[in-house]
Amino acid sequence: MSATPTFKEMCTETHWSVLSSYLKNDKVSFKDLELPCGICRDTMTVLSHQHQKDEDGNTHNAIVFPCGHIFGKSCVDLAFGEDSSLQPVCFTCRADLTHSECGHLHSGLPMPCSKEDLGSIPTVLSKQGQMAPYCADCIYGDLLDDLWQYVEEFILSTEGQRLMGFCHLVSDQDAEVPCWTPFQPDGRGLEDNPDKYRCEPPEEAAQALIHFEERLETAEFGQYWFKNNLPRFKWKFFMWKPPMPKPTFHEYVDYKFFMESETAKSMTMDELRAEFNGGQQQTRRIADTYYELIAKGFDDDDEDEDEE
Repeated sequence: MSATPTFKEMCTETHWSVLSSYLKNDKVSFKDLELPCGICRDTMTVLSHQHQKDEDGNTHNAIVFPCGHIFGKSCVDLAFGEDSSLQPVCFTCRADLTHSECGHLHSGLPMPCSKEDLGSIPTVLSKQGQMAPYCADCIYGDLLDDLWQYVEEFILSTEGQRLMGFCHLVSDQDAEVPCWTPFQPDGRGLEDNPDKYRCEPPEEAAQALIHFEERLETAEFGQYWFKNNLPRFKWKFFMWKPPMPKPTFHEYVDYKFFMESETAKSMTMDELRAEFNGGQQQTRRIADTYYELIAKGFDDDDEDEDEE
């Protein structure tokens, strides 16, 4: 028969399934806890007012792994940083910490700081707890892939006569994420396009947005181990006409000479080039230059046929 743990032992317990039972049954209170980090052995913080940032901007608040072991956040962040070569397993029991389908790391959930929030931590893996199949970033990535596909299909259905893009507002920021389109992945310049206007998303895109919210809700509130680090999004779709391509200078010469013949004959090549570029100059007449090009065998129509 195991000995009854002392009060000090209960205050320093670092496995969630055991510690949560002490807290639930009022064996200890949150303010009594002095939890040693399983990595650095320093005391982890539990109550919100205790979470002080160090010189690097990190906190050492208690983080509960899916297996139930508890570690300090700054140690976890350092251990599993971008340059880390460590396996995504628990430091104590070596339990796998990856999502079953996407294979990305679940780096734990913040330990609750009140009795009412004890249920925010799912059942640990050793007691039939389950890891969510995909992480939040992968669910978000799937949504973007779907939206791009449906936007491309819409553009193809208009034979390129209409373009479509989308963006989202982030509820906890004052900035709007630039519009994404299949042709402008970063949306540069699109936010200033005066011709764009709000539109309804294609039906398939609207369904994809609903499915996205359902996937997040199922993972977050279905007692899976899942960390939703995404902000709340407000999506907006836009439509606009594609810009007319600027003609080449030779195409402009042909237009002026054959459609505005009298005007073109009195212009110099430099005048025409200046008009093409929006300025004014005067030197050689366009007609003289044009006939000189013909005499040399230049034929813009033949060049167009070769390109075809």
